[in-house]
Amino acid sequence: PPPLGAEAALVQVDIRVGGLVLTMLPQLVRDGAWGPFRLESSVAEGRFLVAAREVKAGELLLETAPDVGVVNESGVNRVCARCFHSDGPVLEVRCGQCEYAYYCSEACKVEASSLHSVECPVLARLRKSQLQLAGRNRNLLTSLRLLVQVLYFRRRTPDETLLRELCDGLAAFRLQPSWLERSRRYQAVAESFAEVCGDDFQWTSEEVFAVLGMADSNVFSLWISKAQHRTGCVLYGVASLLNHSCIPNVARVQRGCRAELFALRDVGEGEPLCLAYANPKMERTVRRRGLSSDYGFDCQCARCIGDEAVLPEMCPWHLGYLIPHEGGAWCSVCAKGEARSESREASARSEKAVISTGHS
Repeated sequence: PPPLGAEAALVQVDIRVGGLVLTMLPQLVRDGAWGPFRLESSVAEGRFLVAAREVKAGELLLETAPDVGVVNESGVNRVCARCFHSDGPVLEVRCGQCEYAYYCSEACKVEASSLHSVECPVLARLRKSQLQLAGRNRNLLTSLRLLVQVLYFRRRTPDETLLRELCDGLAAFRLQPSWLERSRRYQAVAESFAEVCGDDFQWTSEEVFAVLGMADSNVFSLWISKAQHRTGCVLYGVASLLNHSCIPNVARVQRGCRAELFALRDVGEGEPLCLAYANPKMERTVRRRGLSSDYGFDCQCARCIGDEAVLPEMCPWHLGYLIPHEGGAWCSVCAKGEARSESREASARSEKAVISTGHS
């Protein structure tokens, strides 16, 4: 991949909960534009990003850290709660108070301390109540811990814009045949959340449901590519404003828990910037059914309502896109290609959590 240049530095966003450097999304909401992005909205599509200027194929549009994120319940003692790095065995560094958060180093533990101090008392109560929660599945507990991060973060920073601007999807979800099943899952998470909060609980069920709907509509999964193993789920406030298309013009590259967005082709000013939320290689009926079930919308892209349009070039070995670069291309998952950057490769970990197909 190409090294970061001056233009990339202009669009880099490192959103830290502790330092509260929330510069980009509030400006997008206030002014409607920032860097290569312009924020637009419609009744059918809600808020979404378009190109504020002409974008070149292969251009790095955004580099961002997650706003909130949790390790999957099945891997809490093997995946770093800050950088999501995993070496396989049980990690030795952990929080001595909640005994729930594990880290790959003391440095990561210190770096995560500001956010973790918000969730730590709740996680400690969750750890103590594990016997009572033992009958509840791990996916429920993962959703519960993400809910803790979002709601306690909001309470600590009541003026934050970041996660409040994301669509919660509840109106669309309620119209689906699967809403009864989804609402039961939300109710189970809400009851567990109230249980571990105890006297500290101060949210309505509608507020809890709205956050769970927001997570379902906007969450990104992190994967260890070699093992095809999901390590966690995160929310990127800005990246979540990119709409879906089965013919995406943007690919997401994962480096640890950080995300980079690259243009797959030239994009004209005013053209929507889109990721693929689902595997674009799937048959149209399967693809549309999954998008409707998972995200609550019926895809109206050119591949779904017309003839099967040509996909961007994809890696023959992975579910990754070939990102153009200096006459060649490199894979958004494995980084292999004619234009592979040895300097960037050398600085990366041998195992990265990588995925390039949007909210999957």
